[in-house]
Amino acid sequence: WHVKGFDVLIKAWGRICRRYPDWKLQIAGESTGKGHDYLQKVVDESKCLGQFEFLGYQNNLLPFYQQSSIFVLSSRYEGFGMVLIEAMSQGCAPIACDYKGRQIEIISSNEIGIICPVDNIQSLADSISQMIDDETVRIKCQTKAIERSQYYTLSNIMDKWNDIIIKTTL
Repeated sequence: WHVKGFDVLIKAWGRICRRYPDWKLQIAGESTGKGHDYLQKVVDESKCLGQFEFLGYQNNLLPFYQQSSIFVLSSRYEGFGMVLIEAMSQGCAPIACDYKGRQIEIISSNEIGIICPVDNIQSLADSISQMIDDETVRIKCQTKAIERSQYYTLSNIMDKWNDIIIKTTL
């Protein structure tokens, strides 16, 4: 949970959730022991219990992506955000905390989504609010996210690898 920044996401949601009573934050992933207890305490302090749900470990996230409008990657450290691309491919407007420029490679413009600094609760809260408040921007980001995710399809990546291999062997 620490690496994924779930505490930052919950705190950000806690700052804005009362303005959006029809919206719910769902977090998928295994959390046990002291980590789960800590996250539950953060949820309790946020005072938005009816607008929050721990989904636990999920074998298949596609139905959740398909039912969601926004996907937030709140990670403190993230290599290549495959989960971000998966959510984008299903029409989620993306918000991502950018660790060392890795997520900005995926969300390459503000037409695709919003990039936030890592560990910045207020910036994340403001970004979520912006995406909720401006339906026009949200819908545009959803459409552009689907388009951008196509860049990472297997056939496209294989073509790029093939080009690299051919160029290096010539």
